[in-house]
Amino acid sequence: MISQIERQIIPAVAYIRMSSDKQADSPERQRAEINRLAKRDGFEILRWYEDHVLTGTEALNRPKFQELLADADKGEFDAILMYEQSRFSRQDIFEVIPYWGQLQKAGVRLITCQNGEIRFDDLGGLLTAIVGQHGARSESLTMAKRSVSGKK
Repeated sequence: MISQIERQIIPAVAYIRMSSDKQADSPERQRAEINRLAKRDGFEILRWYEDHVLTGTEALNRPKFQELLADADKGEFDAILMYEQSRFSRQDIFEVIPYWGQLQKAGVRLITCQNGEIRFDDLGGLLTAIVGQHGARSESLTMAKRSVSGKK
């Protein structure tokens, strides 16, 4: 077994997002899962970025997400830890691909508690990321339709 001293500690940040105030326990649940992931896989969380009560469909309106992207370009960390892919974005695939490219260029990995690393360096990983993104977007559209239907 590898001791803590021998294990390489990977500098990372964590990103938490919740889309409504009806998810009061969501940040704490996400934080607990991300901390477990970090401890298990040897990540040191340098900073937490949190956008509360903000939709994942509008990246430009999430200040901490924008700060996260800017900090990724500075090379201060190697990975972003999230609960699941939809926390990063629920945008259309073509809207999120530039962010993925930005992170790849900066050498920053995206890692989720639910499905592990979102890989962009091989066809299988890219297809998996696209399918996951499509699912996150579809779920967002379905929730929006239910919300509008419920208000009527």
